[in-house]
Amino acid sequence: MSYYTVKEMSMRYPAFTEGSFRWLIFNADKNGFDKCVFRPPSIRKVLIDELEFLKWLKSNPEEDYGEKAHPPEPKLYNKVTNKTKVKESPVHVTQEDFGLL
Repeated sequence: MSYYTVKEMSMRYPAFTEGSFRWLIFNADKNGFDKCVFRPPSIRKVLIDELEFLKWLKSNPEEDYGEKAHPPEPKLYNKVTNKTKVKESPVHVTQEDFGLL
């Protein structure tokens, strides 16, 4: 049984960034990752059990948890109109976007 920090796990498994591990830890109750996380008492560090992580990875949590296992879609923010739009929508740039009109 080996425990590693988020940084060490991202170095051992480069397909997962530190941010993706942190997202998994933050949403552990929704995606089943809570079995992999170990929080030592009176220490702020979060450790990940490598063996449990590999089991979790092979179990394919997408089948069990559906859409909850995916992060939300990023949104684009238009500074001129102060509106957000979903990335999927086509982007049309006009002179208004640059403040020329």
